[in-house]
Amino acid sequence: RHTELVRPLIDAIDTAGIEYFKNERRVTAEVSEARTAIFAKLAKLNELLEERRFVAGDKLTAVDILLASCLFQFDAAYLDAYFLRECEGYQGSILLSDSHPGLKAYLRDMYGFLKPSVRFGSYRHHFRLHKAIETTRQLYSCEILEDEIGRIPSIYDELPNLHAILESIEKHAGGRPRGTSA
Repeated sequence: RHTELVRPLIDAIDTAGIEYFKNERRVTAEVSEARTAIFAKLAKLNELLEERRFVAGDKLTAVDILLASCLFQFDAAYLDAYFLRECEGYQGSILLSDSHPGLKAYLRDMYGFLKPSVRFGSYRHHFRLHKAIETTRQLYSCEILEDEIGRIPSIYDELPNLHAILESIEKHAGGRPRGTSA
């Protein structure tokens, strides 16, 4: 029931980022509209969380975990990856400024619950492959064919269960005997 408070923010962030990259880093009307929506939703959530401890009131819910995860990623990666710091309406990072005191206090509380699963560095790694491609294009004045880019895994593709894959390979191969090289 409380997802309607969080889902529009997540949708706006997704639209701002995906459309920005799809349009070769051009700010289209859709990107601009999504960016405006992001900062409006953040302001609304900030007001709400100045009055409540959690989105639903006094109880921690799955919506809080969803929102906190999104906001940690927003501060760690999306602000820079989607060039949101340059947008009208940007007031500062949630965690590093005092622009959103309700959200900042909320994330401080949520970090206590989610600390083992928060990996700020890994949030940024998602965007490095596309940055490397763009830098290569600029430095060497080369074009990468569209079908080549299609073979690069999207940052939005679901990651496979690597543990299961590795266990499957080990069972199938019977493991490597000691003392042999790969």
